[in-house]
Amino acid sequence: MAAVSQSEIKEIENVMAGHIATMQATRPDILRAAPASSALACCARPLRGFGGRSLLHYSKPISQNSRIKEFWSHSWHGPRWMVVMTVLLLNNSLAAIVISTLVSFLLGLFCAMDHLPPLEGPIEYDALVSGWCQWGGMVAYVLTLFSWPSRKKIFLDLLCIDQTSEAEKQDALLSMGAFLKQSDSLIVFWDHTYTRRLWCVFELAAYLHSHGGGLIILPTIAGPCFLCVTFSLGIFFILISFVGDQDIQLFRAAVGVIACFCFYLTISTFRRYFHSVTVCQRELKEFQFHRTLCHCCTVGHRSPSGGPMLCDRQILHTCIRKWFGSISEFESQVANAVGESLVSQLGSFLGYRRSVMVLIPLAWGTMDLYFAQYRRRLTDPDRRWIEKHNILSAGILELFRGLALWLGVGPFLLFLAVKMGHVFQKPRSSQILDCLLNMCIVVGIAGILVAILQIEPMYWIAVGSVGIEWMVLEVGSFLFALTMIILSLCGFNCCLPRMVPVADEDTMPGMEHVADFMDDSHDSVIPETLGKVQIGELPGSQAPRASKLTI
Repeated sequence: MAAVSQSEIKEIENVMAGHIATMQATRPDILRAAPASSALACCARPLRGFGGRSLLHYSKPISQNSRIKEFWSHSWHGPRWMVVMTVLLLNNSLAAIVISTLVSFLLGLFCAMDHLPPLEGPIEYDALVSGWCQWGGMVAYVLTLFSWPSRKKIFLDLLCIDQTSEAEKQDALLSMGAFLKQSDSLIVFWDHTYTRRLWCVFELAAYLHSHGGGLIILPTIAGPCFLCVTFSLGIFFILISFVGDQDIQLFRAAVGVIACFCFYLTISTFRRYFHSVTVCQRELKEFQFHRTLCHCCTVGHRSPSGGPMLCDRQILHTCIRKWFGSISEFESQVANAVGESLVSQLGSFLGYRRSVMVLIPLAWGTMDLYFAQYRRRLTDPDRRWIEKHNILSAGILELFRGLALWLGVGPFLLFLAVKMGHVFQKPRSSQILDCLLNMCIVVGIAGILVAILQIEPMYWIAVGSVGIEWMVLEVGSFLFALTMIILSLCGFNCCLPRMVPVADEDTMPGMEHVADFMDDSHDSVIPETLGKVQIGELPGSQAPRASKLTI
């Protein structure tokens, strides 16, 4: 192999930078997209990393007139299980909520019509609760969350680029601008390593250059944070079904212990979520292009065979200067436009609608209570109640009380958890202090819950005192539910933080913590494979001159 001079390397870098800056594909069939569900195939292998096998069969070529719904951008150096959980939250959680609620409703209805027997267990599922709605809802939720066949077209590098072929990888890297240009939105799965990775920053730059909006930034802790609430509630209701209520004091103690364990996780993840957002905002505010890391620079621009490597940094530096005029202008856009986008999305992502979604196990429990009362009245040998009332009014009190918990009390407590997570986001000096702080928040919110539940009987008394004699308890519970819903809406719309405070210096992860533990060779352009990149056939390209170089 003939030696390559620095001038020839520089010439190739300029030619490649010129082509990438045009945001055109090297060839039409290089553009591919995959269904979002394929990212979770084989236990989410495409999100966990390259295992030596090509995953290209999950994607299909697209025409230049087709659009990619979402371009998924993430760093391979952060916790990958968090990325998986956030993808589940983003793509499958809504479908899981709808299907699990429908399954819960149908199971409750079948049980009420006496087509299903009440579940048996330490707690007798008869007049109190049927059990089918909670168990069926949780099972359906988990199955749908992990297996929903989302068909929207996405770009994910391991799915749309053949990782077993160096030539295909180089073509895809040269066409990265074209992928981004044909994408409707850019989803950034952010962790503390994202703004340190050169190719991640380049994807952000290319999208900002070619689009006016559609940028979505999701800290990878968001998935564990919000799914933890749903699973904690579901596990809570399932575990208490195994605790017998014959000894009421023991039952209450067991419920308290289970609740503290489950909701401790919720408080802990909320604190981590807000700390992650704070670090993200600071990273964006202090972003500097020269601090980014890439594989070629870390190995001294030498390939495993000892040959020279092109410098990704020089190539992408040239592209960004062509797009933004200067590196400082690009850094300014990252600090301002991207930072503002993050803060504006924070309020919408942590809204009342999201709280109702993650508290869906309360809806399943409400249906359990309602349909159990419906079944009791329907199968009661004494028909006098049926003769005087509409059968749909059976369990109406339980329905209103359940809705108060799901749509009012639950979101209000979640708002308090969010607020406390924001206020106390900074990690303590030791894990013991962190645990104690989390427990104090849990106990405090539990005390507020007990106090709120004592308010409902006051509504019953107030309704009775004004002379209403018809459905006093039901009217009181309805007004209580309405009050709590209004409080929750006011909390989420008026009292959530709109700006995230800047983190202290000692809370920021340093550059020394960003380790190159994964092979980034797919991020580097190796001169030995340039002959396979057919950019010389592109019209208007100066590549033929460079492609004739002997490497």
